[in-house]
Amino acid sequence: MRRARLGWWLAALAALVWLAACQWGAPPPPQAPSWSPRRVAVLPYRTVRPDPGGTTACSPVTGAIYACGIDTAAAPEARRVLDQALMEILNQRAAFQVVPPAQAAPVYQRLRRERLGLSVRRAVAAAGRQLGVDAVLVGHIYRYRQRVGGPYTAQRPASVAFDLNLVRVADASVVWKNSFDQTQRSLSENILNLEQYVEHGLRWLTARELARLGMRRLMAGFPWLKPPAEHFEE
Repeated sequence: MRRARLGWWLAALAALVWLAACQWGAPPPPQAPSWSPRRVAVLPYRTVRPDPGGTTACSPVTGAIYACGIDTAAAPEARRVLDQALMEILNQRAAFQVVPPAQAAPVYQRLRRERLGLSVRRAVAAAGRQLGVDAVLVGHIYRYRQRVGGPYTAQRPASVAFDLNLVRVADASVVWKNSFDQTQRSLSENILNLEQYVEHGLRWLTARELARLGMRRLMAGFPWLKPPAEHFEE
């Protein structure tokens, strides 16, 4: 009897996956950009603390507001995971020359110390000019909460929120932006998030897994990527 119920559930899940694929399909491809950079610097991800006395934080670049909360012990992992996930995509598919975070970060940090009055966006553009690039990718992490419990018996699901912005050096304008802000919910609560269950199975994800999934979704709308090669795995 138990095996029969399990078989019924798996069949129902497969049907839901097929129906979702038919109904929603693949996300629409990004629109062709009207401007394209030839050389782009990438700054390392930075964590953002909540506003004093509050639970939200504003993007230093766009002013967008996010529910904030980063486990102190998890902050280094959050930065490392998102930096790696972003660079994996750019190294394989960027349609421009990439100046990596290890080269871009010292220039930006030195400029921030020397010119304290600059806004983050203008400081990013100024660092880009010193690096000789057309644009700079800069992202911030607002929430990175680890799963509490096991993969099938979580008391608290993983939750992450981060963004990514492309700042044009010539005029310090944000020419592209996107974000990922999600707390994992069960399949029964949100059938639209089938992708995470198809890839990882019916279990609760770690913060690292949710963040990497989020980076792929975020970059799906980035218009300066080459089409994926046949051997490229998302």
